[in-house]
Amino acid sequence: MKKTVLGAAVIVLAACGGGEAQPTTPTTMTSASVAPPTTASAPASATSVTAPPAKLPLADLMKKNMADSDAAWAAHDAKKLSATYADDVVMSMPTPMGWMDAKKADIETQMGQLYTGFPDCKATATRVFSKGNAAIVESVFTGTNTGAMMGKPATGKKTGYHAIMINTYNDDGMVKTQHVYYDHATMFGQLGMGDPKAKIRAVENAPAGAPAMIASKDSPDEAKAIDAVRAWYGTFEKKDEKGFLGPLADDVMHLDYSQAADLKGKDAAKKEWTETFKAFPDAKVAPSNVWAFDTFVVAEYAMTGTMKGSLGPIKPTNKGGTWHGVDVFEMKNGKVGAVETYASMMETANAVGVPMPAAPAAAPVKDAPKPATPATPKK
Repeated sequence: MKKTVLGAAVIVLAACGGGEAQPTTPTTMTSASVAPPTTASAPASATSVTAPPAKLPLADLMKKNMADSDAAWAAHDAKKLSATYADDVVMSMPTPMGWMDAKKADIETQMGQLYTGFPDCKATATRVFSKGNAAIVESVFTGTNTGAMMGKPATGKKTGYHAIMINTYNDDGMVKTQHVYYDHATMFGQLGMGDPKAKIRAVENAPAGAPAMIASKDSPDEAKAIDAVRAWYGTFEKKDEKGFLGPLADDVMHLDYSQAADLKGKDAAKKEWTETFKAFPDAKVAPSNVWAFDTFVVAEYAMTGTMKGSLGPIKPTNKGGTWHGVDVFEMKNGKVGAVETYASMMETANAVGVPMPAAPAAAPVKDAPKPATPATPKK
């Protein structure tokens, strides 16, 4: 087993591509902008000097950034959305071409393309986790492709899929790093642009109601939960099936948003374990960041493996690589009651050499980036 908040619109940037930001030209002050000196000096006065306003706490700055992002999203204003990011922001995600980075200039350009391609699009948050300078948003993206995008004609079809976004903020409350995960094969399949034989997840509707807001308590129980999740990922390298199944509740749910259907129960989890090691006998999972939020644990990870066996109808390629994902664990009565997985099956396919149907072309990225680890959240 293995939402509109925080600029969630970037969840389709991989379909549009990345690129390098162009340098801006500094403004030059001319002599005309400087006031001429007076002929006589005025006597000094005892006027008071107004101190600059005190800087808001980071939590308040982050809240304002989120509100600004919401307003930009509601207006479909790519320029205003871009203004919520730090100038040196790096937005990263797994894509059909591998792990890719984008800079601030890319975000504004490609969000404009998104709004053109999906004039009715929404990104509706379902849960928002917060800890220090980090905010993690689960959301559902919905929209109808009634406009051309990246040179592709409109399909007229609807898409609706789950996504997750991990943001860290600088001291001014601007988005400093952003990691976005969703399944490209699901989006392309829903738009009629994928493999017509592939089973894909049904189109999701935008959820109703406000998102659940869940903050870390920095409690001993959360620390234990983080250690337990890291140990659980270690069962892959050890091929420890008992250790893998032990923490799971008997009725555990696995909602893998890259798959057509959810799985329920330990028997299904055991089957999934067996199929994983049949296809990838050397599979390993390395978590890069793990956070705990009350009864939830969120983990980013990189998975490696060599495809030496079949995975369903897909034949082995004998090629190996690395792919990325996020798991959201929900604990119930001391056991893992549910796991949500966000990953791109097209990144996995690319990593191990599985041919995939052509997706909309993305602009080439200079100096192909290596998988990045976001900044560690401040406590």
